[in-house]
Amino acid sequence: MIVVGTEGGLWNDIWYVSSVFKHHIAGKLNVFKRIKHIIGVDTRTGEHNFLFTRGVGSIEIKTGNENMRIQSVFYSPELDRNVLSLDQLTLQGFTIKKAGDTCRIYPMFSCPVNNLFNETSGMTREEELGLQEKQKIIEENVLDEEFKQRYLNSYFEELNLSSQETDWSVMIVNAMEFKEFEDCRAFMNLLDDRDFVIKYKHVLDTKFEELVKWFLFNYMGIRTRHVPPMDSYKRKVNLLSLYLLVAMDGGYQTVTTENTWPAIAKDMVSIMKMVTT
Repeated sequence: MIVVGTEGGLWNDIWYVSSVFKHHIAGKLNVFKRIKHIIGVDTRTGEHNFLFTRGVGSIEIKTGNENMRIQSVFYSPELDRNVLSLDQLTLQGFTIKKAGDTCRIYPMFSCPVNNLFNETSGMTREEELGLQEKQKIIEENVLDEEFKQRYLNSYFEELNLSSQETDWSVMIVNAMEFKEFEDCRAFMNLLDDRDFVIKYKHVLDTKFEELVKWFLFNYMGIRTRHVPPMDSYKRKVNLLSLYLLVAMDGGYQTVTTENTWPAIAKDMVSIMKMVTT
């Protein structure tokens, strides 16, 4: 969902609220008012990507005639947009009101800021501090890239070693067959475990497609549908990701009643872009 008040600016100024991301993440350094350098990696965004964190700070979003400050936003240059996590906003005390594929964010509290203007520099005190902090982030870029390479090298080395060991969860999923409706129910029960889905997403993607094919072709007798469907760019639609997005928004009936399909479509486009890049 696009945050109302940000959609009229440049691409870098647009902010989205997503139920997929677990943390606020911005891909552009210039959106930060204040920022501190940290090194880390987020592997639980709900998407098939590593997002390497270069900093954490605060941003401002213009909503109407007021600026709203949001804290604890990660800086990750790998991301090509600015995303606010619906879960994190809720934990921070914000209220989100949906309206189709847009939303408004309402803060629970507002804090006055003592922000004096420096006539010599032509900036406020906060702008001066923010500029210094952004420069430090840029200077730390070499260390950040070294961390990124070390992490990826270590990750894929461990992945290669562990691939030689028997993973019983993978074997169980691969062995599942769909011959009765109860077989489908047993598989769907696995999807209630979020950690399990994140860990075995790739394996579950394939098995979920098998489930949909069996349900349509054999159970319902519908053979005119292509599974998986393709989008307008001839990319495969990830059916499991679509199912999880709809489930997190309350299910098919809620999504249809509240008309949040456009927002889910935008999230799906973002997921597919990140998977194919």
